[in-house]
Amino acid sequence: KFAVKGEDVKSGDLITILDEGKKIQGNYGEQNVFKIKTARSDEMLLSFNQYSLNATIDSYGEESSEWIGKQMKVWIKEENVSGKFRDVLYLTHPSAESLKNPVPNKVDPNAELDTLANEEAI
Repeated sequence: KFAVKGEDVKSGDLITILDEGKKIQGNYGEQNVFKIKTARSDEMLLSFNQYSLNATIDSYGEESSEWIGKQMKVWIKEENVSGKFRDVLYLTHPSAESLKNPVPNKVDPNAELDTLANEEAI
C-alpha cells in the first residue's frame, strides 16, 4: 500500500527506509519506490521524487542499500504541478530545518580542495 500524503505521512514526520528501493513504471513514467516505516510504525510504499533522492544520496551516500534503517524528514508543500495545485512530498535529512538546506552540515567535497589551493598559494 502506498503512503497517503497528509494521512499516513505528514510534514515533520520521520520515516525510516526499509529497503533499497526499486524502479517501477507509474502513471507519469518511472518511479523510485521504497518500502518505509511511517512515524506510526506502519510499513508502506513511498515514491521518492528527484529532490528526495538527491537529499537521501547527500545524506547517506550513493548506494541505496546503505539507506536501509536510515531516517528522513517529511515535508509536504502545495505546489503548482501541470497547472493544478497539489501536495508534493519532499524528504530531507532528519536535522534539516528547511527545504533550502536539505542536508545541514554537509561536507562540501570542494571545500578541502579550496583550502589546499589556498595553502599552496601562501
